[in-house]
Amino acid sequence: MKYPDRPQHHYDLLRYVNMIPRKMLLLHGHENVIDFVLYALCADKGFNLQKAAFFIDNPDFDWLKGIAGFSRQDVYSGEDIWQDPHGFSSHMNSASFHQKVRSIHRPSMRKQGQQLHELVENLAHDVELKDPGFYTWDIKNDNNGIFLYEKNHDDASSDEYILDGLCLLGFCPIY
Repeated sequence: MKYPDRPQHHYDLLRYVNMIPRKMLLLHGHENVIDFVLYALCADKGFNLQKAAFFIDNPDFDWLKGIAGFSRQDVYSGEDIWQDPHGFSSHMNSASFHQKVRSIHRPSMRKQGQQLHELVENLAHDVELKDPGFYTWDIKNDNNGIFLYEKNHDDASSDEYILDGLCLLGFCPIY
């Protein structure tokens, strides 16, 4: 059923995001499923972001680590990331922004008592994000997900769905 107050691109976005879990199942045995999910969420058909960085804060082990990054400058030139997992994985291993995000490793923000706004400013500076938006949410094993992003445009129409899409990252193994 369609509701009259929603434009068609909302339905297209939701249909696209709803297909990601099925595609995740194609990657059983790949350790970097999280790269695929982040890339898909940030792509044109997804949330159409310019750059995005995903971090996990683990207070039990006292670390905050960069997990995956997406940048339009490092766009994959192949056809479909889900059909060419080895090619895409190789691409991500050489993608400069992704590697910059993955190089971040510091003490846990929550364990150290650091304020969220300070952390966002520091992480954004470290990975060169300008005026980032961000989301935080609880993920399994008492960890906290932190997502920083730059929009590709001023359209806020997908904002209400971003956090729901980001929760898919919590189902991925961390490598």
